[in-house]
Amino acid sequence: MSQIPSTTTTQTPTPPAPETVIDNEFSLYTKTLTFNVIGRYDPKIDRLLYHTSHCVVYKFNDSQDWEQTDYQGVMAVYTRKKSEDDTDVDDIYDHGIIIMNRNTPENFSLGLLSKNDSRTLGLSEIKTEYQTDYIIIKNLEGEIFGFWVHEEQDREGIFALIKAIVDRE
Repeated sequence: MSQIPSTTTTQTPTPPAPETVIDNEFSLYTKTLTFNVIGRYDPKIDRLLYHTSHCVVYKFNDSQDWEQTDYQGVMAVYTRKKSEDDTDVDDIYDHGIIIMNRNTPENFSLGLLSKNDSRTLGLSEIKTEYQTDYIIIKNLEGEIFGFWVHEEQDREGIFALIKAIVDRE
């Protein structure tokens, strides 16, 4: 008597919902567009790590008060291609933050450098702090900036990313 081979049924994967496909395509489009726009301002952009649709920049002034700057718009954190010439002080940063300003043609940018690289170059370290609604960064020149990001989830994600970049050993 011959045995009948058992048949196993394989399920055809369900295609994603059209809304998901459109959302994914739109997300890819906005990331590509953001990358290309940043590339006009910083040709050393290597990879877009995170971006959020709305950020407002504040500066801690000499009167020890927070002062809103004219910078607000899309905020992006990205990696930069390493410079072959380490002597150019304006080009020592391996990561960057940019606010693509909606108020004026001038954008806000801030370089990020790890603790290890800061020590190697004999520079003070970049400091970061998270306060209820703000990401606080003290840059190499001692200026203190506060970044208000509209979406709490984005604010937390951006802070975690910046902290990881700056705290690298």
